[in-house]
Amino acid sequence: KTPIEWPARSVNGLSEVVAAAQSHIKLGEHVIPIARVTPRGVGVIVDLTTPGDVDKDDGRVSDYCFMSFRPGQSVAVNDDAARDAVAWRLHEPTTSPVKGLIVHLGGNKYVRQALLADGWAVLHSSGTGRYFHESAFDTPFEVDAEGGIDAAGRRLAEAIDDGVTDWPYSLEATLSHLAETRPDLPQQPSALMGFSIGALGAPAVMLRMPQRFQTVMLVGGGENLLRISQESVLTNAGLALKTKGDMSDADRERLYAAYMSKSQLDPAKGVSAMRDKPLRIYLATLDNVTPYACGEALAKRFGAAAEIDKYGFGHKQLLRWHMRERASDIVKWVDATLLKKSGE
Repeated sequence: KTPIEWPARSVNGLSEVVAAAQSHIKLGEHVIPIARVTPRGVGVIVDLTTPGDVDKDDGRVSDYCFMSFRPGQSVAVNDDAARDAVAWRLHEPTTSPVKGLIVHLGGNKYVRQALLADGWAVLHSSGTGRYFHESAFDTPFEVDAEGGIDAAGRRLAEAIDDGVTDWPYSLEATLSHLAETRPDLPQQPSALMGFSIGALGAPAVMLRMPQRFQTVMLVGGGENLLRISQESVLTNAGLALKTKGDMSDADRERLYAAYMSKSQLDPAKGVSAMRDKPLRIYLATLDNVTPYACGEALAKRFGAAAEIDKYGFGHKQLLRWHMRERASDIVKWVDATLLKKSGE
């Protein structure tokens, strides 16, 4: 198996970043207080709030932000870095003992709150920095339909893989940070859950840290991120294509295939890191946000290794209504799977 060449980040000068960090950083339209900045992994972790704020639905809350710096980007905590930042929120139950840690990618409050009420700490992130944002890439990707499709597929694979690493890099750093600053917080046993965009990013997380999680759940995910970006009714993920010459449907399929052949971090490539674990996949057969065909293609790669549930409605119904209805069952599955594996 060919080792993954993980996209580069600039790590020289991180200590200077910490020394020069201001007391506030502007993230979008919000000015958020910073407690400290710490070099971690291939970037820096910013502690955003004083730990211990309690919310009646979300438990004891602590906020963190991870920033990494791409080659050629200024290594500094500033607005440019904030554009690529990945925010994490740690939810801790107000009762003890804590059962373990669930990493929750993407938005779904119903499952998160049910896990919290059951005694699990939940580390949650809704977004991945630049990836899947409309402004992710400054200019359209040019595709020469008359001989440049393979080259375009390679460039798109490199760009998408670079964006996908935001979650693996940031999670790796955040877990390391918590291990040092919060030794009282049990990080095991642990599950990885991905909802919608989170289900698209979770396989790359598994490729980065395949032994950390004992079980995985994907809701509304799929494979071939390039195809998803171009066929989703919600967003093109910032991946605008500018074609030179007439591009037929067959040419477009060739482009998708060229991307898949070069990508190292597409969800399809993460199957090898998940196949040996208890795995649940939820799909909506009328999904046009993550096109159902992409979800079905990924599910087929697991064969009998995964529990696969399909429902006859769309993406929003799957994420909102169905997850609310299934939250308690999912918690029971997590308890049965993780606590049994940990010997409790």
